[in-house]
Amino acid sequence: MTIMNSLRNTQLIMNKTRTDLRCTVCKRHRATLRPRKSKLQPNMQMFLCNECFEDKREPRFLVILVARDKKNGGLDKVRDYIRNQRYYGDKITAEELV
Repeated sequence: MTIMNSLRNTQLIMNKTRTDLRCTVCKRHRATLRPRKSKLQPNMQMFLCNECFEDKREPRFLVILVARDKKNGGLDKVRDYIRNQRYYGDKITAEELV
């Protein structure tokens, strides 16, 4: 298993089986995962597949939680993620944001 660090152009080699590591966003098994801190929750470290990394996706559950948090920006903070579907999975409905 290889995890790439795009900021330093280094690779971490891990002895993990294919079933052990999944992309934080799409939950699919990948041979290569890239680390990234969440833009919505900066203290959350994620490991993303190349597709999610390049599309700048965030986990669907996190988009919903941040939208519900009215004290820290709420819907305004995630409006771009919802409009452009920068998350993986079903479309987020208004009922989920209440």
